[in-house]
Amino acid sequence: MAIAPAAKADEAPLPGLASYRTGDFEGAVKQLRAALPELRSWDRMRAWTYLSASLFALGRADEAELSLRQLFREFPEAKLDSSVFEPALVALSERVHAEESAKTAQKRLTPPPPPPPSPSLPAADVPVVTMSRGPLPFIATGGAVLALGAGAWFITSSSNQRNQLDQSFGASHLSSLTYPQAQALSAGSNRDMALFAASAATSAALTGLAIWLWTRSEE
Repeated sequence: MAIAPAAKADEAPLPGLASYRTGDFEGAVKQLRAALPELRSWDRMRAWTYLSASLFALGRADEAELSLRQLFREFPEAKLDSSVFEPALVALSERVHAEESAKTAQKRLTPPPPPPPSPSLPAADVPVVTMSRGPLPFIATGGAVLALGAGAWFITSSSNQRNQLDQSFGASHLSSLTYPQAQALSAGSNRDMALFAASAATSAALTGLAIWLWTRSEE
């Protein structure tokens, strides 16, 4: 699409164009730059073109080149009319247009970079739970010892009562004890034997608990 100074019949006047045609290039630059943010489509393309031409006419070729690059980035189909603009400006626009077209083609051929790897989360530290050596191992050990001592006392008491009952019988196999006495000794012996069994079981359980607690406290 060639860009010529003539506007379409139904178009509003382009800001800065009148100044450009009268040779007021500084005024054209100011007006065009001020108007560009509000312009769209065809008027925006023409504004970039006349801004480039005004800058080039002022001898500011570097700024004119930057303006042309912006023109071709937004409107790749744009082309300066060689019958309207001076040959040096047209040659500059053709070089810039070729460079911008090559950049666009390169971008299309270059595959997009891979997405950045997702940040790896640090491994959560697993808390190590240790059991401090509290009073429980000592209590369990003491309880096992006491239960064992109680069991020894009960078995001794039961044996003594059984021996006393057995010794009460003479050669005639008649007991020297009265019936209530013999019955009390027998009942006491049986009771102490049962208590011995309970004490032995309790001591065994407390001993196992004490061993487990001492083992845990050493970890």
